[in-house]
Amino acid sequence: MDVVNHVVKNRGDWALAFLMSWCFFGMITVLGQETSASFDGLNRMDERGQRTGMWELRDNGGGVLEKGVYRKGQKHGVWEAYYPHGRMKHQLTYEDGQARGPARFYYEDGTLWEEGFWDVDKWVGEYRFYYPSGQMAYHWRYNTAGKREGEQLYYHENGQLKYRTPRTNGVIDGIERHYDEQGTLVKSTRFKNGVAQLAAGEKSPAEAMPDGVGQAVNEVTPFIGTGRHTVYHINGQIEKQGYFRDGILMDGRRYVYDAAGRLVMTQYYEDGKIVRSEVSEKGAAPLPASTESK
Repeated sequence: MDVVNHVVKNRGDWALAFLMSWCFFGMITVLGQETSASFDGLNRMDERGQRTGMWELRDNGGGVLEKGVYRKGQKHGVWEAYYPHGRMKHQLTYEDGQARGPARFYYEDGTLWEEGFWDVDKWVGEYRFYYPSGQMAYHWRYNTAGKREGEQLYYHENGQLKYRTPRTNGVIDGIERHYDEQGTLVKSTRFKNGVAQLAAGEKSPAEAMPDGVGQAVNEVTPFIGTGRHTVYHINGQIEKQGYFRDGILMDGRRYVYDAAGRLVMTQYYEDGKIVRSEVSEKGAAPLPASTESK
C-alpha cells in the first residue's frame, strides 16, 4: 500500500494543513500544480511507457517539488521533497514503489524534525524526534510489528532526560521514571501491562487532589500518541485539546491558567505553531473539564 494512502486512511480527518493537505509522509504532489515535463534528459519514459531514470516533479512556477529515480515505473531509492521556498522537506527511501528504508523529515527552516526507518506503513527500529531548536525530544525503539519496544526516552528541551519508560509490544510494562529539568528524579511509577500499580493505601494523583481548582495546575498527565485527544491537568482542568502527533499538539488549543486556576489565556495552534493567543478577562472562571473544542 502506498505510504500516503495508508497514512491518510489511518489519520482520518486530520485537520491541520501540514499533515493532511501535505500528508504525514510529505508526498508533495499538489493537485493542479504538478508538472512532469521533460527537463534536460530528465522525466523519461521507457519503451513500455513507464517512467524511468531520474525524474523531477515541479510546480507551475518551475520549482522542484520532488525528485528521485523511477525503475520500471516505480519509485526506487532515495526520493527528496522540498518546501515551496526550496528547503528540503523530507528524504524517503523506496523499494519498488513502496517506502521502505531510512526516512528523514525537516522543519521549514531546515532543522531535522524526525528520522528513523519507515517500513511501508510503520516505523521500525530506532526513531528520533527533535524540537524545532534541534534538541532531541524523543528517542524511541520500535519492533518489527511497529510497536514500541524496550526503553523509550523523552527529553526536556534543555537536553535533560524527562521520562524513561519501558514498553513491551507497545504497552508500558515496568518502572517509568520522571525527571525534572535539572535531571532530578521526581517520580517513579510501576506499570504492569499498561496499568499503574499503586501501593496499599496509595491514591492516584486525581484521587489525591482536593476538590476545586488552583492546585498543582502545572502538573499534567502526558499524552504521547497520535490523533485527536484532550489532555487534562491532574486537577481535572483541560490543558490541551486538538490533534496530536506523537504527543505534540499540532492543531488545536492550549489553555493557560493562573495559580488560582482561573483561565488567563487561550493559545491556538496550527501546524504545531501558535498562530493566535487570546487573553481572558481578569478573573475569568476556570475552564470546565467537560468543555470540548469544535
